[in-house]
Amino acid sequence: MGIVFAKNARYQKTLDLGYDRDKLIVVPVAPEYFTSFRNEALSNPKIISAEGTQNHIGFGTYRRPIKDEEKRLEVDVMDIGPGYAQTIGLRLVEGRFFDELRAAADRNNKSIIVNQKLVKDFGWKEAVGKTVTLYDTTRLTVIGVVKDFYINGLWKAIEPVILRLSPGDQFSVLAVRADSADLPGVLEYLHLKWKSMSINYIFDGILQEDTMQEEKDINGSIMKVNIFLAVIATLLSLIGMYNLVSLDIIRRTKEMGIRKINGASVPLIMFLVSRKFLIVLVIASVLGCAGGYYMSVHLMDSIWNYFVAVKAGTLLIAASIMFFATTFTIIFKIARAAMKNPVVSLRYE
Repeated sequence: MGIVFAKNARYQKTLDLGYDRDKLIVVPVAPEYFTSFRNEALSNPKIISAEGTQNHIGFGTYRRPIKDEEKRLEVDVMDIGPGYAQTIGLRLVEGRFFDELRAAADRNNKSIIVNQKLVKDFGWKEAVGKTVTLYDTTRLTVIGVVKDFYINGLWKAIEPVILRLSPGDQFSVLAVRADSADLPGVLEYLHLKWKSMSINYIFDGILQEDTMQEEKDINGSIMKVNIFLAVIATLLSLIGMYNLVSLDIIRRTKEMGIRKINGASVPLIMFLVSRKFLIVLVIASVLGCAGGYYMSVHLMDSIWNYFVAVKAGTLLIAASIMFFATTFTIIFKIARAAMKNPVVSLRYE
């Protein structure tokens, strides 16, 4: 299980969340300061784009019911600026994004962008041009579909999402895009601009990656605990096997001496004494792989909605480590006994 959880930690660290989390800075900013601060941000040539939103990944959304003919869904709603989807790096799979040139028309037409989960739940074959009803009265028209993205990290299942345009005077978050290598410098630049504008509250800008820090800390703790338990379990198993072999050798000391006097070689004696332990070890490895698989899957499923698949190779690596460590322990103990002078063995009481 320790190996499985270590692989899962790496999987979650590198998993594509459906947006460019490693190229983003997010800055909460009051609507009255938004436009001036955004303009200051865009004066930095290292900033690729900056767009406002009312709702942001890691900062919460709100849920509303929508309806397509007779089917009804509860969806997460994000009120965003026209360039927000491009700024955070959502992946377009059908239709188009919002843009500045069409923003007024899209807002008047109540255009929306949806994720693949919503398309799947409604059973649509083609989503662009479809209409849904919000609050049983407001008709919304789909102009684009984006790849599913993880709003709540890996703790919760992906839900249907709609993105719709928000009035520019209601933005409370600024999403800033830059190259990964430039992010620390850009964050410092934004902090200095914040101070120069004498904004009356604390600068809370943060790397998008850091919005997931709590999740990373918890995942890291879970991994460390399971690796610790795996190491302790391995050591206890080795100690137990060593003691069993020792007791068996004590019981068969004279037998080994007699066999050696009668011409049995050391390898043959080692095989005869270790045979039953090796059989037990093979059976334990098979049962351990099966039990480890079901326990790992069950435990990870109780914590995360999305986790690494437990593959046969991982189980074979774990079983091989245990098998060879235990075999070495058995062979080491038996070899020492088998190589004793048979005179000494026969005098053993």
